[in-house]
This record gives sequence, structure tokens and C-alpha cells, in this order.
Amino acid sequence: MAAPFLPALMGLHLSYSLADQEFVHTKSLGVWNVSTQLLGHLARRPEIGRLTVFTNRTQDGLVPAGARVIRRDYNYPIVGKWGRIWWDQSGVYGAARRSGNPWLFLPKGFASVYWHCPVRLAAYVHDAMHDHYRRHYKRNPLGREAAYFLRSLRATLHNAEVIFTNSDFTRSEVFRLAREWNLRPPRVITAGIGFDPPRARANGNGSRARIVVLAGPWPHKLTPQAVAWMANWCRARGQCPGVDWIGALPAGTRLPELPGWRHHVRLSPADYERVLAGAGVVVYFSAYEGFGMPPVEGTLAGAAAVYSAIPAMTEVMRGCGHPFRNDVYEDFAQAMNRALGTTAAEIAAWQNELGRCHTWDRVADRIVGELLARQSATAPAAARSLTVPGVTVPPPVAPLPLVVFAHTPPPHHGQSYMVKLMLEGFGGDQSGRATPEPGPHQVVCYHVNARLSRHLEDIGDFSLEKVALVLRYCARAVRLRFRHGPMALYYVPAPGKLSALLRDWLVLGLCRPLFPRVIFHWHAAGLGGWLEEHPSRLLRWVSHRLLGRADLSIVLSEFNRPDAEKLRPRRVRVVGNGIPDPCPEFTDTVRPRRQARLAVRRELTAGRSPDPALLARAGDAPAVFQVLFLAHCTREKGLFDTLDAVGRVAAALARAGSPLEVRLTVAGEFLRPQEQAEFDERIHQRDLLLTDGQSRVRHVGFVSGEAKRAVFLAADCFCFPTFYYAESFGLVVVEAMAYGLPVVTTRWRSVPELLPADSPGLVEPRAPAAVAAALQQAMLADSGEDMRERFLANYRLDRHLDQLAAALHAVNEPPAR
Repeated sequence: MAAPFLPALMGLHLSYSLADQEFVHTKSLGVWNVSTQLLGHLARRPEIGRLTVFTNRTQDGLVPAGARVIRRDYNYPIVGKWGRIWWDQSGVYGAARRSGNPWLFLPKGFASVYWHCPVRLAAYVHDAMHDHYRRHYKRNPLGREAAYFLRSLRATLHNAEVIFTNSDFTRSEVFRLAREWNLRPPRVITAGIGFDPPRARANGNGSRARIVVLAGPWPHKLTPQAVAWMANWCRARGQCPGVDWIGALPAGTRLPELPGWRHHVRLSPADYERVLAGAGVVVYFSAYEGFGMPPVEGTLAGAAAVYSAIPAMTEVMRGCGHPFRNDVYEDFAQAMNRALGTTAAEIAAWQNELGRCHTWDRVADRIVGELLARQSATAPAAARSLTVPGVTVPPPVAPLPLVVFAHTPPPHHGQSYMVKLMLEGFGGDQSGRATPEPGPHQVVCYHVNARLSRHLEDIGDFSLEKVALVLRYCARAVRLRFRHGPMALYYVPAPGKLSALLRDWLVLGLCRPLFPRVIFHWHAAGLGGWLEEHPSRLLRWVSHRLLGRADLSIVLSEFNRPDAEKLRPRRVRVVGNGIPDPCPEFTDTVRPRRQARLAVRRELTAGRSPDPALLARAGDAPAVFQVLFLAHCTREKGLFDTLDAVGRVAAALARAGSPLEVRLTVAGEFLRPQEQAEFDERIHQRDLLLTDGQSRVRHVGFVSGEAKRAVFLAADCFCFPTFYYAESFGLVVVEAMAYGLPVVTTRWRSVPELLPADSPGLVEPRAPAAVAAALQQAMLADSGEDMRERFLANYRLDRHLDQLAAALHAVNEPPAR
């Protein structure tokens, strides 16, 4: 039914290159699996009017049958290396031109170095592995192959109209390489990878006695280390479960002769599934991945995954399984012991999470949706722009009127602050003006300052006074609607809290029927998942009636997208927050002082006396490592984990006889009196006391303006180990990055998306020992300048307003089909 309304009468016409892949000789089974499975799911999409598959004789049974699927065999790409090179550099483009299709899709992601693609090019990039080898191995084992594929990847970035990636980490790698190569990157979309539905298991690991370890001959697979650590762990236990090693071993690496160890150089997909079906634990070592499929596959097959805690795998595993550090054997041994004790209920919960997030339908949705959007954006061209010799002028954008039903400070928190910045950035409240004056973003805001709480501790509480205020604010919104004509309703929904949800029911029940469009900006997150788990069928039904099918949902991160999608909005846009630069003097004054303080700490740790000139540049007490915690003072925001971590760091410094010292500044308000009492008692316990009996922790309360600047400028490191259930973004982390501070925070919800994927300050939630280790590393490491650069590149206010305005204007576009 969708096809007649597509931009092209017959939908997408797409060529798909698979001719250069075969199962037997491929060096990456992961790429082969993704390429073949993605093809099958694209072939089922009704939006694709014609799918021409470039294939070879080894792929019988892999190419889907259907009236819209056309097979073209090209066997020379698999004959040898030179056949593949000819296909990559010339053959595939010739085949694409002859197909008559306007799009060519490269599932391996490598474009021709020598020729421009004769049709529109889309590519799926799996990783930047060859660049990883170039940067980390002096003797690159990939040799000329690495140089070849790097040049091809560079051609992809230069020539592709759109790039799809398997993870946000790989997406960040694409942008990093574009900066390094001085290229303007194309549009880059995280499409992900899909998996088959999970298999249920009736009990824990007792019925699955074997362990599966994935190996490989390439250095990044860390196979020699995996063999040594697995052997040590088995010998330490005395009685080791049987181990299946899957994959070729590097030259010179042999498996020890231990009972129950078996080696499979390569397994067919069916045999691989059979081995996984008998596994209780799946182990995967790696130094670099673009996604890291084995831990996800193992979990969905019913095993407990033990995997290297590298950026891509921690991202895609979403807190499931048992990660370990590649440089600490004890961490691996503990992960293995925990894995053996994993219960069926734990695995079922992990399967539910991963099965929900990694689906081929979602991958195909993102790819087809993006290609359709780009196709519709270029046909017909005359309807979209006025062409003047040498200049293309985009059509004028009509002003978008909004009733902004949201409050500004006070009370001050991330949501109210961002609403304030949005209103100011879009030209302010137009309610009192006879003629609206839209700013450059062409958004006209009529503000209903729906403030229900005077203080932070009042937020979310019920009172009759608040009900009266809600009715008053609704009446104002309705008056604005009829005074200024049809407009969209912009609303910030609640997280999963009943009293706040009832407020949303009242507002939307009264206002939504009167507005032609509604926009939800999800500054708080988690409502979709909370509703799924709520036992009341009536509550779920009413909530979906009032909050479902929004014309536009704006989320702050990719992590939050699935939660918003549970309420079935017509469109979802991801727009991260941004703030004005609070530290424009960073380069001239802040950075030199920070670098001097770091240099002093390094000199003292090495047992040397710092130069007097260096001490003068470092300012007051450079031997004191100043940690800052700035947030609501609650346990969930990580306050007490920060206290425990600082105590551990102080004890470690004392045991080592270090001349360094650590102190903590806590900024923020307490929301619960019992937590404030616990805090007051905790900061006077022995591990948080200085030698003179004073606490090494000071609480400065809520800070803003110059007081807030002062605590950021005085700090050497920012600590925010949150595990707050509705953490949707982590705006305070962005503020710390703007001041160029090293950041220690948790892999919790969307917070990791803010930081570089390999940030040493990312730790697991509720792990004070890990927070302490990260603080000790930050004490002698220089990572603050990278944070500042990341802020400038991604989180400036002007960039945020541009992206937010573009997302808001999308409410008038036809929904994707």
C-alpha cells in the first residue's frame, strides 16, 4: 500500500554488491554474515521496487527469490586477489551503471579509489580496522592490504552520499578519519546490526557445561593472551569445563593439552549454532572492534558472555554480560567466575534487552528510510530550489509557530535550563507581540511557563495547588492557540513516575485535541519502558492514547530512541543538548595552569622537585588533586560512590607514601533530608579525614553564575558516577568538557555517547573501586584538552539550535513510510 505514495513511482531501485564475498575464503565472517542477512531483510521491504544483486556462483540459496529481485552473476571477483581488486575499482561501477538503478549499496564499505561512482552511492562501514593496525602496530601484519583498504575507505568518505555504520563507535571513527584526512564527511547514520530472536533456556549454566572461546590469527584478536589466560584460569580452578576454541590460531600459538579442550578452525553457520547451543559461557578477547558480534550472539543463544571491555562492545552489549579489562588478568578471572554463576533469569533479561535493541527490521528501517528521504529530497529538483548561475538558493522555510508548554528556571536543572536556552535562541517569547518576529531559525515561540515547583525537592510531588496551576496553564495554552491560529504544541513529558504522568494526562487530555500537531521533547527518559512493565492495563492504555502517535519525538541520544519509539511517534529525531561556551579563555589561561599542575604532580610522583617557575604557573596547592562533583546530591547521581572512591584514592596515596593528596568539592542541593544526614556523617569518617582532622570533602551547596565557574576552574577532574534511572543526557558532563576537565563517569544510559568511545574515565555503574582507579589515572594523565575539543566540535549552543530547529521543522514533513 505504501508504494504509490513513494517519491519514485516504483519505490527505491537499488543495486547490492555481493559478488566479491564467499564463505570459504572470507577473512571476516562477521562482514559476510551482515552482508548476506541484510540483503535478505532489504529484499522483503515493499518500499524497494527493484533490487539487483551482484552475486557469484557460491551464493546459491543466499539471494532471496522474488519478482522484485534480479540476480546478476559475476564470478571473477572470487577467483583471486586481482579479480577482487578489479571488481572493487571498476567492475562494480560498470555493473551498477548497466543495472539502470539510481543507487548502489556497498555492504563492505569500500569504494573505488580511481573512479567516481556513476550512480548514487551508499555504503555500510563496519570499522576502521586497517587504520587501527596502522596506528598501533609498527610492523603492520596486514602490509599493503592495509594501505589499499585505507585508500578505499577514504574514497568512500569522499564519494558516498550516505554512510551507514554498525555502531555509534564506528560512526565516531568515520568522523575522526574525515577530520584526519581533511574531508567533509557525508551523512553518517548508525544503522546497527540485527540478530535472530533469542533462544529461551530453562535453567542456569549447569545444563550447558562447555565454554566457547572465539579466536583468530590477527593480532587484535589477542589469541595468545586468550590461550594463556584461559589455561591459567582452568588450572587455578582445578576442574575446568570443556572448552571449544573456534577460529584459526596465530602462527606459533598452540593450545595446551588440557582435558576437554577442542579446536575448530572454521564452522559452518549450522555447526556454529550447534556449538553455541551447548555453551554456558562465550568468551571473546579483542583489542578493537567496530561492533563485536560474538558476545551478542552468545547471549542471544542462551550463554553468559565474557568479553573485552572495549568501546564498541560495551556500547552494543548495553550493560549485559561480564566485561573485563584486557590488561588485568584478575578482572578476567572474576568475570569468568561470575559467568559460571549466571542465572537463567539474568540471561533472559539480557536476551530481552539485546533482542529488543538489535533487530534486522530496525536496521532495514533506518537504511530504507534514509535512502527514501534522500531520494525524495532530490526529485524533482525544480520544486525545491531556485537556481541562479553559480548559486543554489534553498526555498524559504515558513515560520513554525509553537506553544512551548515547559518551564524555565527556577528551579534550575538540565531540562529547565535547556528550555531557557531554546527560547532565547529562537527569539524569545512572542506572546506579547502583535506581530511575531521569528529569528533566523524561523521558529516562533509562544511560551507557557508551566512551573509547578518552587524547589527541586518539590518536583514530582502531588498537591491540589499544582492541579490548579496545571488548569491555569492549560487555559493559557488554549487562549494562545485560538488567538494566533493553528500551531504545534511543544511539550516535555515526564519520566516513569506516576504523579508526573498524571500531570501529563491532564495537560494532554485538555490541550492535545485542540492542536493540529504535537511535539514531545524527551528531556527525561524511561517512560516507554516504565509503561511496558507497569501492571495496570488501564494506565498503559490511557498513556498510549494521550502520549502515543506524536507527530514528532525529539530525543537527546540514540540510547533514548528505543524508549520514545515504544509510544509509536510518527517521526523521531536525535538532537543532543548544547550550551554557550562557559570558558572562552581556556586556551589563554586555563589550559596553561592545568598543564602546569599536571606537570607538578608528575614530578612529585617521580620523586623530583618541581622547577620554581613551574610551581608559579601551577597556582595554589598543585600537589592537591581537586575532584569536583556537581549534580543533585542524591545516591543515584553517584554522590556516595564518589565519596567512597575519594576515600579509596586517599588510602592508596597514603599506603604508597605519595606526596600527592586528593580533595573533593561537592556542589548541589540535597533532595532528601536522610541523605544529607548520611552525607554529613560519611564525610567525617576516617578515610575522608585529613591529617589535621578536617574533612577532605567540602559541600558548597547549589552554585550558579560566577560561583559555578569558580568550582569548575578550581577543579582538576570532574566525577559523575550516575546511575539515575531517568538520566537522559548528562548535561553537567558537557559543562565539564567545556572547561577542559578530565571526566570520570559511568557507562549508564546515554552518558557514554557524550565522551570519546575509548575514554579512560568511563566505568561501570555502582563501582566505587573502578571510579577510584579512574581518578588515580586522571591524576597523572592529560585528557582534558581532548574533552574541550570534543565540546567545541559537538556541543556548542549554535550547533544545538541549528539541529533543534531542523528537527522541529520536520514536523511539517510527510512521515516516513
